[in-house]
Amino acid sequence: LDAEPCPYVTLTYTARWGYEPLPVPDGSYDLIYASHVIEHIPWWLTVDALKEAHRILTPGGSIEVWTVDFAGLVEVYQGRRVQDDGDCHGRVKCPTQWVAARCYAYDKHGIGWMWHRALFDRFYLHTCLRDAGFSETVDLEKSRGHVHGMVNLGVKGIKSE
Repeated sequence: LDAEPCPYVTLTYTARWGYEPLPVPDGSYDLIYASHVIEHIPWWLTVDALKEAHRILTPGGSIEVWTVDFAGLVEVYQGRRVQDDGDCHGRVKCPTQWVAARCYAYDKHGIGWMWHRALFDRFYLHTCLRDAGFSETVDLEKSRGHVHGMVNLGVKGIKSE
């Protein structure tokens, strides 16, 4: 699933998660892995997007959501230190800019829709998953994919049997 067709990847479905229903039948998947996607959905559509994920999961299925950890960003800001070398092509000169770059992201490709539109901390992500109908939520420690450093936050939602 992707938001737009991609010439070098074979996609089963194309949709804009959170903006429209996913073109996937109910109960189709055992696992959804969403790494650094949910923050690109407007904050007011987060629970609706997660309800769609819940709908397409089989009973007992789960979603693994990885996103930017806002609590970690606040900690960096309060400590007045830049955590990594992500300098946004030389634009980051201080901790405030570093936090802004991670909160809002920046449009690397000139397409506009990649900006971050939501912020999450552990408590809020658990709350969103439960509000979407997931019966259990669990903190995740290790990502299946790319690790985004100290800003990586993972929570799993499990659909009841």
